[in-house]
Amino acid sequence: MELLAAAAAGDEQAFVELTAPLCRRLHAHCYRLLGSVHDADDALQETMLRAWRGIARFEPRAELSSWLYRIATNVCLRMI
Repeated sequence: MELLAAAAAGDEQAFVELTAPLCRRLHAHCYRLLGSVHDADDALQETMLRAWRGIARFEPRAELSSWLYRIATNVCLRMI
């Protein structure tokens, strides 16, 4: 919770600590949807950017991973 509050307040390091453990799985998810490592790289980067911009609106009643997967899926669907 402390990391989430810090990230929502603009602490980039806290955001990285929250999201880093999920990056490999998110990249694999994007790769499965897009079929290209390069496109998956781009999708993951866009996912992290959107998550950073929206972290203050994240409601902790849901899992952070679920929220990030939803963002990643939406990014990938827009790329198809």
